[in-house]
Amino acid sequence: RIRSAEMKTTVVFLLLLQAVHGFKFMSGWKMPSYQDMAREVAVQEKFGDKKLVVVTGTSSGLGRKTALALLRTGKYHVIGAVRDVDKMEA
Repeated sequence: RIRSAEMKTTVVFLLLLQAVHGFKFMSGWKMPSYQDMAREVAVQEKFGDKKLVVVTGTSSGLGRKTALALLRTGKYHVIGAVRDVDKMEA
């Protein structure tokens, strides 16, 4: 009988240990502070719901057409990554 109780205790302990191990990924999480929420609201007011897109090669060709198409939708903030700024402005 004592052996059965010890075995049950061991099984319960191992199950609890396994459950605790399953939540280790949450150890780095932190609760949002008032400053975090205020910063998020300020960013939302400034940029709205638009997503940020970086398009390379926007000085000509497919990159330029892609950037223009994204801008026309009004759903994105587009950053054009180019090597030659003068060529981009033309």
